[in-house]
Amino acid sequence: MSVELTKDLLKMEQSAGDGYAQALVEGDILVPDTKPDISRILSVDGTVDITNKEASENKIAVNGVVNFKILYVSDGGEYPVYGMDASAAFTQSIDIPKAAKGMKNDVKAEVEHIEFEKLNERKIGVKAVVNLLGKSRTIFEIDALKEIQGIENLQVLRESVSYQEQVQSAQS
Repeated sequence: MSVELTKDLLKMEQSAGDGYAQALVEGDILVPDTKPDISRILSVDGTVDITNKEASENKIAVNGVVNFKILYVSDGGEYPVYGMDASAAFTQSIDIPKAAKGMKNDVKAEVEHIEFEKLNERKIGVKAVVNLLGKSRTIFEIDALKEIQGIENLQVLRESVSYQEQVQSAQS
């Protein structure tokens, strides 16, 4: 009498932990030669792009860029208001207990605050505080017994399991 076991491979994801950090991003922004001098700065806004994230022992190393959009007034220009874009790179680590090399990581970033100062007619000093929320998770596979065939009068205790199947992940 042969017994046939039907198994299914389940890929599981388990949270290893999460952490929070702030990065201070500072830099000087020069007005391009094609634009007129600055008389007064109206506003500076910023967005964050994460360029790389990598888990190591108990932390995630994050590299990113803050993209600034600047509006300013110029007395010497043809138009009253001008805009320009600039960026500043940063590196910050987020402490996450139980994080390890090779784990999957998610990092969310947002600009909390931006300070700016006109240093001269061609230069602006900016300081931005960036909030970083990191999550690290491990992925593992388990064999689950789905069905047994080939034995008559076999009593089986069945347990239903609900799961979601994720086809693709945009972040690693």
